[in-house]
Amino acid sequence: MVRLPSLVYVLRLAQETARRFPGTLVFAFISGSICWLLIGEWQSWKPYEPVLSRLLLPAMLGISVFFALTLWLERSRMADRRHWVGLAVGLTVLAVFGLSYDQDSPQIYIYRFLQLALASHLLAAVAPFHRVGSVAAFWEFNRILFQRILQSVLFSSILYAGLAIALWAVQSLLGVKVDWKAYYFLFLSVAFLFNTWFFLAGVPTDWQQLESEYEYPAGLKMFVQFILLPLITLYVVILYGYLVRFFLFREWPGGTFGGPLRIVSVFGMLALLLVHPLRNRPGHRWIQLYSRSFYAGLFPLIVLLLMAIWRRLSEYGLTEDRYFLLVLTL
Repeated sequence: MVRLPSLVYVLRLAQETARRFPGTLVFAFISGSICWLLIGEWQSWKPYEPVLSRLLLPAMLGISVFFALTLWLERSRMADRRHWVGLAVGLTVLAVFGLSYDQDSPQIYIYRFLQLALASHLLAAVAPFHRVGSVAAFWEFNRILFQRILQSVLFSSILYAGLAIALWAVQSLLGVKVDWKAYYFLFLSVAFLFNTWFFLAGVPTDWQQLESEYEYPAGLKMFVQFILLPLITLYVVILYGYLVRFFLFREWPGGTFGGPLRIVSVFGMLALLLVHPLRNRPGHRWIQLYSRSFYAGLFPLIVLLLMAIWRRLSEYGLTEDRYFLLVLTL
């Protein structure tokens, strides 16, 4: 019989999570507060809208930056003073990013935010293993993070939907007027606080246990093997149909070709990463065969995309969008 966690256990876990990731939770709270002040139509905060708008992206970036730094410093030689070191490094990164804002080129500021957000998320995936740790522990850690993300989104969506319906019922049945700000405040609270806190509570703490043998989740395996990989294969076949059409009719790929190829590449690699721990187990040698075939099959499509990018660069020149497309393709 499954025992449900007690309220005392949940509260203790929440406190431990706050002590472990204080910076992440603080910036989640700040991000939600700024969104509340910007869109809440508060007249007293109208003069500060330009400043708040500039602070929003650094605050949102602080969530992932401090999460990655905490994981990095937990297993470093500075573990005893990780909070102070993480605070100094994190605030420095956010300050440099915030001061790089140029009102004449706000698009570049957004690009920098996306780059740093991607970098901090990728750092979080490898941060605990920069000094020690086995390959098996690395894959198990990232599998847990991936599942925790899905659980957080699911739980947060259900919680928000349930509370929003309750507010609607109060207004419809009891005649109590509920302003739209109540729904917005509820959304921000769930999205920034509950979702972040719930996710952080599931981040592994016992690194030795990650290196031991574990039972791979059957549900995740079925999802990847029978849903995700077949869909990816279907899209690859469609892209190869486009490749054949190019050779037959000499029609250069349009702007829509790069999007599906990027989606197939990212989700294909994600699927193979998720089943990577099973590759050497009996009955799962197909993973190695599929992996080699998938990566080899991408090369002709990538070459075609590079040719299309070169043609557009020669005709229209280099822009920020084409630069990032070129870098991602390479």
